[in-house]
Amino acid sequence: ASRLDIYAPDGSRVEITGRLAFLPRMHLDDTLRRAATAAGARFLAPLRLAAFVWHDGVVQGARFKASGSRYEVSVGARLVVLATGAAPAPLELAGVCLRKAPSGIALRGYFRAERLAGELDNPCISFDRSICPGYGWVFPGPDGVFNVGAGYFHDARRLPDAGSVRRVFAAFVERFPPARRVVAQGEPIAPLKGAPLRTALKGALLARRGLLVAGEAAGSTYSFSGEGIGKALETGVLAGEQAVALFHGHLDETMLAAAYTDRVMTGLAPRFAAYEAAQRWLSYPAVCNFIAARARRSARLREQLAGLLAESGQPGELFSWRGLLRLLVARS
Repeated sequence: ASRLDIYAPDGSRVEITGRLAFLPRMHLDDTLRRAATAAGARFLAPLRLAAFVWHDGVVQGARFKASGSRYEVSVGARLVVLATGAAPAPLELAGVCLRKAPSGIALRGYFRAERLAGELDNPCISFDRSICPGYGWVFPGPDGVFNVGAGYFHDARRLPDAGSVRRVFAAFVERFPPARRVVAQGEPIAPLKGAPLRTALKGALLARRGLLVAGEAAGSTYSFSGEGIGKALETGVLAGEQAVALFHGHLDETMLAAAYTDRVMTGLAPRFAAYEAAQRWLSYPAVCNFIAARARRSARLREQLAGLLAESGQPGELFSWRGLLRLLVARS
């Protein structure tokens, strides 16, 4: 897609140009799995993490239980990368959990609506008043399949009036016409699925001796936008680079934990903090409406919003007292 439509709480729309692509999560996961196995990784599934293997305070592997079996599978490793998503249990087993509760929660479903594919071809994000400061989305995908979902952040300044995430989803589908059409005319191809979110690089230690924490286990989802896959992969790349340094003898296990934490916090944390600040501002429908109204009249502001989408801009330039004051006095 070449355009993202953003709907403010008052129902007004802002069109943001950009280069966008959407892929069902199951396809992305399988693509990553095939690439990893082609590079030499072993894929062992389905297994459930049972415990970590420790020696003198250093993680040296993990034990897993096979599905439907009492027997355990033990895997030794010089370095463990923990990328188990937002679930707190693996973090607790590793002794790195700082906060069990997630930062937010989202619910989504996939619907096949081929008749609407040519008509609803632009992705939509809605900050409808009934679910604000949560948001909903309708993302078109391949073969007439739409990703429809809604969610909210627990650590926003307030919670949506609709209540639970299922009620937030139901309110979004009822009030947002594109979502209502897709759900009414489409065929569900998978059950609705909820998922917790960890944001802002908070809630867990990033490393300890013999173990690095990556992906959403490390809180790699952006506040405000809920974008997490790209950031999860970025933390994985950083973990991989540190692993190479370890295996080549450039770092030992103690240096590795400090070096990885420093690279994540120095390279990524400031942008995560800026998106967290943007989330606080968008907890107020009046602010959303004001920014949308200005964006419809200002090509420069639309470019700023496109920059946030492409991660080429800084949220703090817009979502701050100074940024909002500039909008208030700007002529175009």
